[in-house]
Amino acid sequence: MSATSIRYGGEPKLDLVKELWDQGFETYDINADLLEEYVIDDTEKTKFLYENQNHLVDERGMRRLVDLQNEYTLCLSEMEVNGLLWDEDRASSIIVEFTKRVQDIEHELQLLVGEPRLNIGSGQQLSAALFGGIAKVKWKEWVIQELKTKPYSYYSERELTEEVELEGLGFTPDEKTKLESSTEERTYYSVDQDALSNLKARTKEQKKVKQLLEDRSSIAQVVKSLAGQNGDAGLRRRVMPDGLIHPNFNQTIARTGRLTSSDPNGQNLPRGSTSPIKEVFVPRNDCILQWDLSQIEWRVAAVLSNDQEMIHEINNLIDQHIKACVDLMELPFKDKSDPESKNNRNHAKTFNFRMIYGGSFWGFFLDPKMPRFSKKKWIRIVERFFEKYFGLKSWHDRNISTVQKQKGKLRVETGRWFQLHKEQQRDGTWAYREQQIKNYPVQGVAGGDVLPMFLVILRRAMIKIGFKSKMILTVHDSVVFDCVEKEREALTKLCIGITKSLPRRLEAYFGMNFPVRLDGEAEYGPNYGKLKFYVDSIDGFKEAA
Repeated sequence: MSATSIRYGGEPKLDLVKELWDQGFETYDINADLLEEYVIDDTEKTKFLYENQNHLVDERGMRRLVDLQNEYTLCLSEMEVNGLLWDEDRASSIIVEFTKRVQDIEHELQLLVGEPRLNIGSGQQLSAALFGGIAKVKWKEWVIQELKTKPYSYYSERELTEEVELEGLGFTPDEKTKLESSTEERTYYSVDQDALSNLKARTKEQKKVKQLLEDRSSIAQVVKSLAGQNGDAGLRRRVMPDGLIHPNFNQTIARTGRLTSSDPNGQNLPRGSTSPIKEVFVPRNDCILQWDLSQIEWRVAAVLSNDQEMIHEINNLIDQHIKACVDLMELPFKDKSDPESKNNRNHAKTFNFRMIYGGSFWGFFLDPKMPRFSKKKWIRIVERFFEKYFGLKSWHDRNISTVQKQKGKLRVETGRWFQLHKEQQRDGTWAYREQQIKNYPVQGVAGGDVLPMFLVILRRAMIKIGFKSKMILTVHDSVVFDCVEKEREALTKLCIGITKSLPRRLEAYFGMNFPVRLDGEAEYGPNYGKLKFYVDSIDGFKEAA
């Protein structure tokens, strides 16, 4: 806001309160007079910018978009105020349990390496353990300290250091991951998450070590997310005196137009139920209810590109991920309950969504998490994808041409404008990033326009009906409620009705053709981490077994 105010000939914002925030002060610790001065200045700057920008909204055909975003702010403000109730007992239990599990894994790895003093958390020491080399290990021991001035001694703990030569566990390092700290005598390699996932485990022992390291990484991340580590503030430190966490929601940070979150990042909570982190968020009422707009980005891509094959599959309930799994990637699929089939469909799902955002055969070939196909096969898979969805390919090409002709500008049907900038390439030339050109319109319309409209309509209806249930969070394409049990069915039906009507409402509001159906699914449970399917399709309302 400060930079924008200056650009329009105004004064910069007062920064004193922001400086205090940056120093770690919480809002409630700051003098009330300073806060009042800051709020007044903030309001005056907002009014100044409104008066200077309002006419531009109409000139650029963005009035409906701006009006929607303004009302969307009310939804987000309510969620910020409502907050997420923190279960400290559950959080403490998870931290203790997972800290112990990390220690047990580290002890097992030390035994496998043959060095009980090895610090698994040290990159250099772990590199030496995996690939061979010198590890500088430290440990503490009790020693007797003799006092010269008094006729007695006492015990004290002293830290000792020793350099040990480790044979390594036989892993072959990737020379591209060699660290700059390496010398002719001592070579170290990166052991970050990507490097560890790329390790080629050939023997039974190596496979065990790799699995232990992956388990340690995921378990340690849970502890870090909850309790914080090395100066990083965990979720526990974001709990306010009211016992709630109140994430900030930001509408104007992401260049795509999608919502972002901060302090803490409410958009960064783990998906699914494999992590216990979300179990620390509990309802003040009776249960947590979540409604998710299914595959909204894929459907928006179909709408914007007018790809007839994508539209046909969506409207006829054809699972495009199974089709890609079997037809494009030639992976076996029996049913979703079969573990191998489920894994293969997930690969296809990742492939499909990355393709609408500009995925390349080279990226899939290098990705260790994708099937280990040859480069030639990945080239053919990508070619076949665009042979099938040639409407999507044509739309991508048109947008690339438009951005080049209009010096980085790109507009979508909702009135949203994107301004892209050239970036320096490896050969020294400057060009627009094609991935951004393919990505921004889908991200912007799905997360910046469709979801806000859903939430605005939902909020209006909840107020009109008089629901006691509260919206407490939105994550990507979902909304989370602190739900009153008596309202669960009615609230779910409300979400179903709005989802069904959304294509028609989008057409009426933005004047855009929206020829695909939208679907959603509901889950509920005693906390945010233990949700079970309640409704798995908007076509039928039946509680899942």
